[in-house]
Parts: sequence; C-alpha cells; structure tokens
Amino acid sequence: MPRPSSFWASLLVVCFLLTGAAVTALAQGTDPLPMERRAAIMGTGQRRFFIQGRVFNGATNEPVNQATVTLTRLGGAPLQNTITDSMGNFYFPDLTPGTYEVDVRAQGYRDTRESVLLTVGANSSLFINLQPKLEEAKPVVIEPLSAEEQQAPQEAKDSYKKGVEAYRERRLEESRAHFEAAIGLYPRFASAQSGLGIVLLQLGDVPGAQAAFEAAIDINPNFAPPRVYLGALHNALHRYPEAVEHLRAGVLLRPSSWMAHFELSRSLWALGDLDGAEKHALRAHELQKRVPQVHLMLANVYVARNNPAAALREMDEVLALSPEGPMAELVRQRRAELAARLDAAKR
Repeated sequence: MPRPSSFWASLLVVCFLLTGAAVTALAQGTDPLPMERRAAIMGTGQRRFFIQGRVFNGATNEPVNQATVTLTRLGGAPLQNTITDSMGNFYFPDLTPGTYEVDVRAQGYRDTRESVLLTVGANSSLFINLQPKLEEAKPVVIEPLSAEEQQAPQEAKDSYKKGVEAYRERRLEESRAHFEAAIGLYPRFASAQSGLGIVLLQLGDVPGAQAAFEAAIDINPNFAPPRVYLGALHNALHRYPEAVEHLRAGVLLRPSSWMAHFELSRSLWALGDLDGAEKHALRAHELQKRVPQVHLMLANVYVARNNPAAALREMDEVLALSPEGPMAELVRQRRAELAARLDAAKR
C-alpha cells in the first residue's frame, strides 16, 4: 500500500496530551515550551500578537470545556469573548502590545482573572486553574498502586501521592522531587518512574523522560501507562517501529485508552498501514469524542485513499472543535485546495 504523500502529512498534529508539546517542539527544532504555557507570542512577520492558553480543573487537572473567557484591555471595556474547546484551549488573535486581563467563568467553578503583559518579542505563560466550588468539588482520583507497589514503605507511597498532587497543580519541580524521593525509597516503584517521565517531558528533559519510562517498563512490563507514553515519545521523534511495539502492548494492556489507540494510529499511518490507522483512529473517537487530532488523522487517511468527501467532513470537524487552534489556518488552506480539486473533478 503506498505511503501518504508528505504534502498531506503536514496536516497531522502531534497529540501528546499529558506529556504536553515538549517532544513535538524538539522534533521540529523549535523552543520546547508546552503550548498551554505559550500565552503571548508575536505573530510571524507582523507586529501583531495573540494570547492563548488553557483552562483546567484545579482539583483534577482535567481540561474545562465550554468555559467563557473574556479579554479586556487594562482599564478598558471587554474586547473579545470566546469559549474553551474540548481540551480547555482558548485563543485571542490580532492584539497589540499592552496589558490585558483575562476573565474565566464556568459553571461549578469560582471566577478567575489573570493579567497578561504583551511586549515586543516577549513570551509569557498563561495556564489557568479554575477552583471548583466546594459544593460541587470532586475528589482527586489516584490510580491504584499494583500489588507489588502496595508493599512499598509508607514513606515512599506518601512521596508518590505528593508527586501526583504537585503535578496536578503544575508545580513541576516539586513533583519531580517527590517522584525521585519515592524511587529512592523504593527502587521498584514503576508508577513513580512513569510519573517522573511525564514531569520530565514537561520540563523538556526528553532523554530523562525516556529513561524513566523504560525503567517503569523494566520493573513491570504489564504496566500500560509508560508503554503508551513511550510510544508517543517515539512517534514524536519519528521512530515509528519502536512506537508500534510499545503502543500495541499498551492497547492490549488497556484497550479503553483512547490515547493508546490514537498514538498507534499515528504510527501505523506513518508506516503506510492505512487500514490499521483508520481502525485505531475510529476506536479512539469512540472512546473520547471531540478530539480535533483524531479527526485530523482520519482526514489524512481519507486523503491518502482518494476519498476527498470523507476527508472534507473530517476537516470540518477539526475546525468546528478548534476554530482558532494552532493548525486551524493550515487546515483551512488544505481544505480549500481539496474542495477545489473535488469541484474540478466533478466538471
């Protein structure tokens, strides 16, 4: 089966979820700063700016969908309003340097306000945690430890839990220290190694993250999360055969993981297995609705199969879910080109 052309390969967005965009940036030779923390970035070739960020539940670290975000120039009237997408993203384009206020409101959460200073060439962070109202707060769920890990010293288990809590609150260096302490107290702590790998990716230490995931797998080959994360890491570095090995194991160990299915679809697509890529992308969509990258994957598959009508439908889904996302403009361009080809073929 022929491999999809590189022209359409540019549509595929790396989706790394919990691990952020550090690996994607490394693979592309750009600054390894996670997208959710790149809040103020100058537009290429223009003296215009935009503000983007993500909104999360401060208790569970889950993205907050359908939050209302309002942008106001300091001391002025509201300028723009938007709604967060399924991954908690928001975006305000076409801004000039100055000081802005970002107000976020969502049902069940306390209102939050953040200030952003846009200056020429400046990069600042905007990562917003909404605190649930007490009457609607949900407990933080920590994945149960394995039977072997239950035998770890209580101090090691306490350090692991502190690492999880610190990560959810985006205190990454503190989280790293707790995970490392747990491993020091109990070297066969696979969950702590996996958690350490996630944090190291967020901090831009890709070799360290890979080593941590591999250590977790060596300790417990049947532990799914490090398999999935390591597979996604190999994908981002274009090491697709290695990715397939870990992601197939991850899917077998945890068939309900949409991320495992999506990352496996990426590997198989890159290797020219369109049937496998479609199968796992569709399964990812069944498990987790409203993920733009899944629809983008399916659009690539359908373009490669010369099914432009199906590809256009998937591109429309991408734009509906993330109209101002980082790939939206490119998707619009490719969609226009594909629609033009389809119209020409009908004449």
